[in-house]
Amino acid sequence: HQPSFVMLSRATRLQPRLLRSFAESAQSRFASTLVLAEHNNVALNSATLSAVMAASKIGGDIDMLVGGASCGAVAEQAAKLPGIRKVFCADAAIFGKPVAE
Repeated sequence: HQPSFVMLSRATRLQPRLLRSFAESAQSRFASTLVLAEHNNVALNSATLSAVMAASKIGGDIDMLVGGASCGAVAEQAAKLPGIRKVFCADAAIFGKPVAE
């Protein structure tokens, strides 16, 4: 199902059909959530676990992105969390020393 997008301008009067379409589009955003994993290459930290818990309360599918150098073990740990549908692992040396920018 492709989400439909409705562009609204200030001059637009929301007709019931348009309002319904807008509401359906807004609800489709909650069809899935991507959680970015925070970890130390050994284990997920508590903030990530809290984000997964919050995402589960929103509803829908939960995917997780684990990035780092030699972070495969953390990705495996993430895949075992209840409610996680899919884990994306970006494991590369370039992610070994992140710079906050």
